[in-house]
Amino acid sequence: MTRKGGSVVLLGVPPDHVIEPLPFKYIVHNEIAIYGSRANPNVSRKIISQLATRQLCYDDLISHCYPLEEFATALDTFVKRRDGAIKVVVEPNGAER
Repeated sequence: MTRKGGSVVLLGVPPDHVIEPLPFKYIVHNEIAIYGSRANPNVSRKIISQLATRQLCYDDLISHCYPLEEFATALDTFVKRRDGAIKVVVEPNGAER
């Protein structure tokens, strides 16, 4: 999800067997820039700051939240994409949303 002329940063590396189709027409018509990032420390602080101040909206990406005590379930949900998992969050200090 991004606006026309927006940017998307791809974080993380999927397994080799995962192939994600790209909507080329949508990307080109909307002039969307796509960047890859391998946990660059020069970018991470800026992104975390933007997330913390709600400059970047991420609520629609979070599909599941678990307390730290349910980490095993959270990991299983994420790895096996249970119940349509997109982004699984583990909240070590309890729910903040």
